[in-house]
Amino acid sequence: MKTLKKSKRLLFILFITVSITVSGQQTNETNFKPLHLVISVANVKESADWYITNLDFEMSQSFNVPSKGLSASLLKKGDFEVMLMKSKDSQSLPVSRKNTFTDLNVEGVKRIAFEVENLDKFISGLTSKGVSVDVEPRLFEDKITNVNFRWAIIKDNNGNLIEFVEKTEDESDEIEHFLIGWGNAWSPKEKANQFSKESLKPYYVQSDSLVAFDFTDSSKTTVIKGAEKHHTFWEPFMQQFNFWTFTPNLESVTIHTLTDKTASISLYVDNYGILSNGKKIEAKAHATLVLIKEQNNWKIIHENIWGPVVE
Repeated sequence: MKTLKKSKRLLFILFITVSITVSGQQTNETNFKPLHLVISVANVKESADWYITNLDFEMSQSFNVPSKGLSASLLKKGDFEVMLMKSKDSQSLPVSRKNTFTDLNVEGVKRIAFEVENLDKFISGLTSKGVSVDVEPRLFEDKITNVNFRWAIIKDNNGNLIEFVEKTEDESDEIEHFLIGWGNAWSPKEKANQFSKESLKPYYVQSDSLVAFDFTDSSKTTVIKGAEKHHTFWEPFMQQFNFWTFTPNLESVTIHTLTDKTASISLYVDNYGILSNGKKIEAKAHATLVLIKEQNNWKIIHENIWGPVVE
């Protein structure tokens, strides 16, 4: 009797493509969670080896139903399961289903998507293993609905499409966080006389491509080319103060252009300092910045600061 019940249970699992687990005594019929995905394959062992080798799934169990010509393996990754199933009458996936964009022309379930933290690194790792990439990492951006994410699609050993997504922070929020950090780097406060140029390096392109203009007064214009010259120029200037803050006015920020790799912005910054002789310096300046993204971090490649601004 136990064997009969077990066989019936396996048959039930094999003939559904999405399974759900309902936990506890339910008072809400829509309370469920994803359990597993069923994929029909040409060879269960070869497909299991592919998912284990490339996506770090683990073998959970394997079983056969000879009377139905079915064999299957259940793989696990965390709480998620993939059931790889072989039918004696199975047919190869149509060519149109093996391409991301032609597949969309056929109605029905398309693919599963997994979230990753670093899409470029993840896809690069799969590529090094010989995994076929159908869509290279790219940005999806809808400025109207403010939906942004990066995505890529690979193929398993049978041509099934698998999507990987990296959720991205809204670019304007990234700019704001960058400006806060930039301001902090220029605000040593009571440690101004110990200011180190090292604090600036995370916020500027570290090459001769950096160009900075600083209008310290109406009679003098400072133009600095190169990161090392820029940082070296400002270190002794900052060290003449006993106190210094440089505060970007986030309410004044205007983003003129913005892509996933470049940005141009303008804003006001508030300067306040106390020299070693006790003299106070307080002024508002206007800044125009051109940023580029290096290794997923914004960096200044062009800086233009002038002031004081009198409104």
